[in-house]
Amino acid sequence: LDIMISQLRPNYVYCLNMYSKTLEQRNMYLKQIKLERKNPDLLELWDLKLAEYGEKVFLYRKEFIEKIKEKIGDIHKNITNDNEEINLEYISDFTNKEEYYSKLVNNRNIDIVRGTTSKGIHKDDFIVTLNEKNVSTYGSQGQNRTVVLSLKMSELQVIKDEIGENPILLLDD
Repeated sequence: LDIMISQLRPNYVYCLNMYSKTLEQRNMYLKQIKLERKNPDLLELWDLKLAEYGEKVFLYRKEFIEKIKEKIGDIHKNITNDNEEINLEYISDFTNKEEYYSKLVNNRNIDIVRGTTSKGIHKDDFIVTLNEKNVSTYGSQGQNRTVVLSLKMSELQVIKDEIGENPILLLDD
């Protein structure tokens, strides 16, 4: 997902990298607070930046997932002869910058004990379901392959819509 968005939106790479660096710095400081008794009030700086970059990354991901969702249903029905209904859901506890900042502040004590940031877009994922059942849990090997093919074909359609040219897809066993 991140690679595909990066190809279409170069600013996404910058935002994702800045989020990752800020997260890494925050996590190092959380460990220093725990082990070296550093001042926890300085987490404010990292929390503000995480919220800022997190919102940008979230919005890019949400937009891209919505575009994929528009395409994937028809593509998957065509591949499976209309036998399966596919759905894609973006799982995130992020809603907006202010709420995420509040979560970071509220979880500071837990984060200090753990030495890591417990909330944020770095925990995001997406779930694919076939006929309302999670593919990663209930899908056969063949279903997993058709899901991946449907995702790839959907990505190709999104790329075509964005750049106006047909991309090339290379498949290998």
